[in-house]
Amino acid sequence: MKRFLVLLQVAVCLLAIPIMAGCSDDPKEPAPEPGPVGELIDATGCKNKDRSEDPPVLPSDRGYLFWSYNADTGLLRVEHVNAGLNCCPEYTATITIAGDQLLITETETEGLCRCLCLYDFAFEVSNLPIGLYEITVDEEYLDPGDPPLEGVIDLTRAEFGTIQAKRDHYPWEMPE
Repeated sequence: MKRFLVLLQVAVCLLAIPIMAGCSDDPKEPAPEPGPVGELIDATGCKNKDRSEDPPVLPSDRGYLFWSYNADTGLLRVEHVNAGLNCCPEYTATITIAGDQLLITETETEGLCRCLCLYDFAFEVSNLPIGLYEITVDEEYLDPGDPPLEGVIDLTRAEFGTIQAKRDHYPWEMPE
């Protein structure tokens, strides 16, 4: 009788395993959407080195953030135009998302020369839900009185926009 009870318990366990495994792999239940993820997708070289080749389309006396959003795909594209960094840097440029805060951080790591340049960086944030977001750029060469390059992106009302901040010192230039 004892042997029968042990065999019955083993049989019940063996039958329960496929039932429990089937519940966790239910094809009718979609996988949860991943949260927003940001990445650097493009960067220019130093824009100051040869001004005769390609004159700037935008004034170099300010920093710009251009953004566009596709509500169907949840993709936000952000371009930071005129980011001031060293002329020969090795740098990191990241965009991070924490709740309704977007932070662009541009940091030099090594390879420093005795000059500064302006660069452009392009970022993408995928899986970003529609909403209001505060965006801030953490820049290396701002003077203490410089306004930060920051603002609010309202994805409930617009598909694109611009944020800008005036700069009046090297490597940004005063308009002529």
